[in-house]
Amino acid sequence: MWGVADGAGAEAYAEAVLEPEKISTLAARYGIGEMLTRHVLVVDDEPGNLDVMEAFLAEDYIVHTAVSAERALTIIAEVRCDVVVTDQRMPGMTGTDLLAALREHQPDVAGILVTAYTDAPVLVDAINRALIFRYVRKPWEPAELLAAVAAASAFVRNGRLTTRLLALLTMGGDDLNDLLDHISRRR
Repeated sequence: MWGVADGAGAEAYAEAVLEPEKISTLAARYGIGEMLTRHVLVVDDEPGNLDVMEAFLAEDYIVHTAVSAERALTIIAEVRCDVVVTDQRMPGMTGTDLLAALREHQPDVAGILVTAYTDAPVLVDAINRALIFRYVRKPWEPAELLAAVAAASAFVRNGRLTTRLLALLTMGGDDLNDLLDHISRRR
């Protein structure tokens, strides 16, 4: 995945290179089903924030919540998620550390980092090491966070579809090479 602080670069890249409409058409042609789980993990050490985020995300997504990064890692080991929304400053492990660690379990998940702080070194680390999809500054508006999760989900879907289509292409290429080898031997 590509990390960009505001997500605009990742979205522009996806639009330019992945061409979502063409990917969807190819996926339908080759019988590839939906690639999203619609599972979103929200991590914040403040239970009130978790309740608010869960309340407005639950209409469109299956929401899992964790009050610590450690609990989030347990959930991510058991549940395939599309998006993880995490606070940056939490006891024990930062949101950046969490997003970097969860990539060991689910490398294609999109991470959204929520923070009230704009420390440049922290944001650079989040982009370069944790490959965040988007950075959202507190206080956030529900529409802003919903849009971020929707964009992240679309990005994950396109990435998964592209990976699956490339796998099919590779298999097809191998079959074609086998057929050409067989024909060459018969001559």
